[in-house]
Amino acid sequence: EAVHAWTEGRGADIAILAVGNSTAYLQAIELVRQQGTLYQVGELSELTFNPSETFLRKEITIKGSWYYTSEDWKEMLSLHERGVRYDKLITHVYPFENVQDAVDTFVSGESGKVILTYK
Repeated sequence: EAVHAWTEGRGADIAILAVGNSTAYLQAIELVRQQGTLYQVGELSELTFNPSETFLRKEITIKGSWYYTSEDWKEMLSLHERGVRYDKLITHVYPFENVQDAVDTFVSGESGKVILTYK
């Protein structure tokens, strides 16, 4: 209800699903507007939904990403073993209300880890 009120009934342009929860996934499908996009980065082993309603009638796009590969783990473990301070990897922290600034900062390539905070 809050998303539809905030968007005057249109729904969200994009939703980012960062949890492996089928209820949250189905809710994200509902929250995305007609021809919107759902990005899935949280793992989910099973989900039942109506593909005709989602893809044909609502015309939403669902994209997924597995950011790290198994090759990345060797380097990450090496960094950990060398005592790299994780807090030093975080270069920017934004409140959720400034999500666009956070995305712009990350996309610019001029940052390390960009964090969103919620109150």
